[in-house]
Parts: sequence; C-alpha cells; structure tokens
Amino acid sequence: MLIDEIENGFHYSKLPALWTRLHAFCAEHDVQLFASTHSLECLRALSGAVTADPDDFALLRMTVADGQATVEKFGGDMIEAALEQRVEIR
Repeated sequence: MLIDEIENGFHYSKLPALWTRLHAFCAEHDVQLFASTHSLECLRALSGAVTADPDDFALLRMTVADGQATVEKFGGDMIEAALEQRVEIR
C-alpha cells in the first residue's frame, strides 16, 4: 500500500493513532505500507508504533548530490534513536 504525503488532512494530534492503526491494519492484512512525508512532526508521531515493534519499520531516505541519487535505510531501532536525539532524518 502506498500513501503519498501521509500527514495531509490530519490534525497533528491524530498522527500517533494513525500510525498505530495503519500498523495494525498492515499486520492484519499481511501488507506493506510505503508512506512518504516531509513532515518531521509526522515522523515523530511514528515513535510509539516503532517502539512497540521496531522490526516492522524501516525508513528510506533519498538524497541527491551532484546528480547522483542515494538511498539510506534506517531500521526501526535507528529511527527511534534518531528521533530521540533529534537527528535530521527527513
């Protein structure tokens, strides 16, 4: 399942519940979720769901330098640590 700009249309206070419910939905239906966002607030809201099941989460960060695209993968443990330390992962 792909959701582009997942934070659009949701009040920030609802984002933690959104992530929790989406995680439960994906587990129940045995599907993967690919969600895009530029919102740090949205990523911080992901924290509770990641803490509960870190092995179920990964963040893919794409950067472009000198016309060359690279993708970095952050596992659930790394996502949580980066959010706690306020490391820029967007």
